[in-house]
Amino acid sequence: MTVARSDYEAIAAYYDRYRAFAPGELRFWLGRLVALGGIEHGQAVLDLGCGTGRFAIPLANGLGAQVVGLDRAAGMISQAAGKEGSGAVRWAVGDAQALPFAAAAFNAVVMSLVIHHVDDRPRALACIHRALGPGGRLVIWTSSHRQIRQFILGRYFPSLVSIDLQRFPAVPLLLAELGAAGFSGIRRLAVRRRESVEKRGFVERVRNRYISTLSLISDAELEAGVRALETDLASVPGDRFARTYRYTFVTAERPCVAQV
Repeated sequence: MTVARSDYEAIAAYYDRYRAFAPGELRFWLGRLVALGGIEHGQAVLDLGCGTGRFAIPLANGLGAQVVGLDRAAGMISQAAGKEGSGAVRWAVGDAQALPFAAAAFNAVVMSLVIHHVDDRPRALACIHRALGPGGRLVIWTSSHRQIRQFILGRYFPSLVSIDLQRFPAVPLLLAELGAAGFSGIRRLAVRRRESVEKRGFVERVRNRYISTLSLISDAELEAGVRALETDLASVPGDRFARTYRYTFVTAERPCVAQV
């Protein structure tokens, strides 16, 4: 089965315009990555699939971690390297399936909504396992299939759900793949965050395909879905509406002692 892939070289030009976090959002999600990864000041951290550096830069500047930001899209790295504070991060273009780092180079690896873009997960997980030092932790931020079916935009763009069910690995499969790669302490955590969202800005982000899956649907489906979304939001009093974000975090460790 061929799974659709988003073109992040093209997306890089407008990614931050429509995907940037508000300060409160950034603190919330970054806090989850730091806590689940057990990341501390001075530790070596790989932000794998770092995009334009929205986590790599504050990890380096705010937490004082030694951060490497790696992405396979050179355009995303170019955008990241031009940001304020980017000099504290070491940037690299590369692929999760062939990490260009020495063994045991990192205390933690974080992957934020990236795992569904990896073509060969078992190979990538083996590379990550090698790159982590003993006791090092991997944090994968993803969506379960149930969460994908609950996604608000699935009501307006029918093919969005079917595309993401193909792209995102089912969480039980991901847990099994981590075990096969030699990880231990494998856990999953469902996280919800409810926010008040400005209606006009949200519609603009959707119209401009703010998530990668929207870049894979037809113009006709996009237009029809945006019109339906605008109609439904117009029935909600005021200029804001409540939205619930649902995601899953999967964590795992490289054992301190080699498994037999």
